[in-house]
Amino acid sequence: MAVPQGIKIPFEISKSRGSPVVVEGNALLDSSIRMILRTVPGERPFLPSFGSWLPTMIFANMTEGAAFQAAAEAKRALTAWERRISVQDILFELEDTSILLTVIWQPNGAPSQYRTTVEFRT
Repeated sequence: MAVPQGIKIPFEISKSRGSPVVVEGNALLDSSIRMILRTVPGERPFLPSFGSWLPTMIFANMTEGAAFQAAAEAKRALTAWERRISVQDILFELEDTSILLTVIWQPNGAPSQYRTTVEFRT
């Protein structure tokens, strides 16, 4: 089976080759997870429902209920837009000026779990 490849997000040009940086395998899935969680629906005119509402809700009064709501939104968005993975868990960690959201995920058909941490800053 071929290893999936794609352009790195955020977009980057290779200084040695002068072309877009290409990622593959789990790095591509990690990149996709980050893009989905940081894109607000409506930002992409040709795919208006793409993304998650996390950037708009992450800094609301972060009560336990709000954290559960944000975790449900992250899982909804990832389930809708990244079908190559299975979300195992979503964890939140509050820091001084940011919230760290960690997605524990597993590529479909693979035995290993991976973690992707996305930082949202105030």
